[in-house]
Amino acid sequence: MQLSEPSVMATDYILAAFGIFLLARLWPRLAGHKTRVLWLLALACGSVAAIAGGTMHGFQLMLGETAAEALWLATLLAMGGFSFFLLLSLAFSHLTDSWRTLLITIAVIKLAIYIGLTSISREFLLVIGDYGVAMLVALGFHGASQLRGKRPGSAAISLGILLTFVSSGVQISGFSLHQYFNNNDIFHVLQMGATYLFYRGALALTDRSAKSA
Repeated sequence: MQLSEPSVMATDYILAAFGIFLLARLWPRLAGHKTRVLWLLALACGSVAAIAGGTMHGFQLMLGETAAEALWLATLLAMGGFSFFLLLSLAFSHLTDSWRTLLITIAVIKLAIYIGLTSISREFLLVIGDYGVAMLVALGFHGASQLRGKRPGSAAISLGILLTFVSSGVQISGFSLHQYFNNNDIFHVLQMGATYLFYRGALALTDRSAKSA
């Protein structure tokens, strides 16, 4: 059986397995914390994207064009889900009342636009643009919270976002260490570190109440 891109498939699957492992550890800590639930959903979307993307990269030669395109679309949509739940987590960890409603509304509109765009184009740059915007917003919130010494978990999430920017830059650049360890493989390995930082941050985050500062 000839695989299309075995190393990319392997690192995608490892990333997915690592994400699922962290989800299992986060699961018992969800009770009463909407922010953690939303982070769990975001990380779950990341694992789904890694599984779908890895399958497409590994078995593209055998799947046929239609199946491979369906898997790639699933990858794009799962990553859109990640950025959607990331914004929703901000709404509950940092905002209250009308501001929370506003951010949720913006997140829904952004997701709808993203889904519409994926019906026109399947370029990975769509993913980078979509979650890039969401992560810049999240970095602004969590960075400000860290500077003020508020919202435990913001430091880890901020570092995870910065590492994601680095990994995305490597992927776009096409930089490769080896024939069997290319820019996509490096991206996946770096994203494992970012995923762990997101997990650590999610463990410490709590919902913001109407009376909290």
